[in-house]
Amino acid sequence: MLLTKGGTTGFAKHVDFEWDFAIWVHLACLRLNDRIHPEFLEAVLNSPNVYLQSQKYTRGIANKDLGLTRVVKIEFALPPLNLQEKYISINKAISKQKSKLKSSTIEYEYLFNSLMQNAFNGKLNLTKAA
Repeated sequence: MLLTKGGTTGFAKHVDFEWDFAIWVHLACLRLNDRIHPEFLEAVLNSPNVYLQSQKYTRGIANKDLGLTRVVKIEFALPPLNLQEKYISINKAISKQKSKLKSSTIEYEYLFNSLMQNAFNGKLNLTKAA
């Protein structure tokens, strides 16, 4: 799990790839045990409550820093692994629906704009079909 601890602090991303990379000074590498699912931890760390805690523990103005000794003070609930996996499953289903809604909205906007263009150009045929 990577956590930003310098500059823009308090954002997490689980590492879901298998190649080597270097850790930058403003990133913390959090090693997980078998009691927590990486996707669940990412969601928890990026939740509003935990993000606010990370901001509370961030020090500095020009050079913001969320030190590791303060990261460990962040508190959150840790449900059993089966509930974490249930959360992940529900979250993925919701994300899939949100994606479908977003593409439907884009298609709707495209069709609406096309209709408006035809209306403004006088190309709209409003005769009733028999």
